[in-house]
Amino acid sequence: MTVPNLFLVGAAKSGTTSMENYLSEHPEIFFSPESEVHHFGKDLDIKYRVADRTEYLQLFADAGDAVAVGEKSIGYLFSKTAAAEIYEFNPNAKIVILLRNPVDMMFSLHRQFVRSSNEDIVDFAEALQAQSDRHHGKRIPHTAHKPEMLQYFNVVDYAPQVKRYLEVFGDQCLVLLFDDLVRDPAGTYRAVLEHVGADPDFAPEFEVHNQTIDLPSVALRRLMAKVPWLTKAMRNVMPPRYRRKLRRASAVVQKQPDRKLDPVLRRDLLCRFETQIDALGALIDRDLSGWQS
Repeated sequence: MTVPNLFLVGAAKSGTTSMENYLSEHPEIFFSPESEVHHFGKDLDIKYRVADRTEYLQLFADAGDAVAVGEKSIGYLFSKTAAAEIYEFNPNAKIVILLRNPVDMMFSLHRQFVRSSNEDIVDFAEALQAQSDRHHGKRIPHTAHKPEMLQYFNVVDYAPQVKRYLEVFGDQCLVLLFDDLVRDPAGTYRAVLEHVGADPDFAPEFEVHNQTIDLPSVALRRLMAKVPWLTKAMRNVMPPRYRRKLRRASAVVQKQPDRKLDPVLRRDLLCRFETQIDALGALIDRDLSGWQS
């Protein structure tokens, strides 16, 4: 049975979905048909994960003679145990890590989490203020599927996360920046292909994937979470196209998260992360001063 040897481990909202799609187009690379399976990272409370090893390996049954066989799960970077678990599973695996300015990443991740029901506090600043309560198990949404990742400040503490992978996998790790992907998608993609041993001359259509759009009603989703039989009944009775229409209609009456981060809050957060950004820059030998402007 085919064993995956390529892991795109995060961070969230850093171009991982786009890279996953680009790699999936390569004729020598096979990616799991299911994204975010979170088979590894047993320390995280992930509501939707493929836990069974046989079921997990079945995702790669059609890989054939692909040079690289991979999957993408954003929680692997945040997890404290995933690196060691993946190494035990396949010590020859190649790791690809994409990182984004922590302030921009948090702001985008919050919006994504509100849309995906992991977060129910629509205001970004208020969600940051709730982290202390959430650390003690309070104010966790009924609909949360990655509750630990609501600790936004911990999620973007990149240096120790990357260090875990470097210590375990060494030069089998490739660390790239979201800025690299935006500025030079072809060059960044080529670097990944060379890292995994696939033909570096193949080029896909470099479209942006997983952009966060307006979110459906938080109140409606809270109700459905409290009344699960209603959710099940709607799924059984209502065709998918009408469920999508309902979500879009509910977005009209839902207060949406801000599309731009308040500049004062941004400045304060950049000051907070200055030491962490410096530590990451030293770890990966990259000048990250642009992140602090």
